[in-house]
Amino acid sequence: MEHYSQERRSRFEFEPTNDPEEAREIIAEMLEKGFKPVVTVPKEYADSLQNGLKAHATWIPNFNVIAGTLGRDAYQAEDRIVVQIDQIPHTAVHPRFTGPDKTFQGVVIIDGPITPEQISIH
Repeated sequence: MEHYSQERRSRFEFEPTNDPEEAREIIAEMLEKGFKPVVTVPKEYADSLQNGLKAHATWIPNFNVIAGTLGRDAYQAEDRIVVQIDQIPHTAVHPRFTGPDKTFQGVVIIDGPITPEQISIH
């Protein structure tokens, strides 16, 4: 697998996969190479970052998560703050299978809560 530099917001080239074991191996490899998961937060919630990150509601009813990206550009559809998770074991980062083919494409679910000491704001 070939990846781009950390300076390009952590792009990592890999083929999307629908195999959970392969996705976990890709995640472990990215983390071993120094890639960091990122989460974006609407700017109106910036003050809450002093308490770290906690699971929150999604568009899926009764499904609270910390969702982010790893090895791909961060979600930036609106005015958001990029939060990098600097310290996290690979066992706390899980693949999320998305898109019409339900493949792992760099979207991850992160076990939380994440303490303020574990994050940096970009």
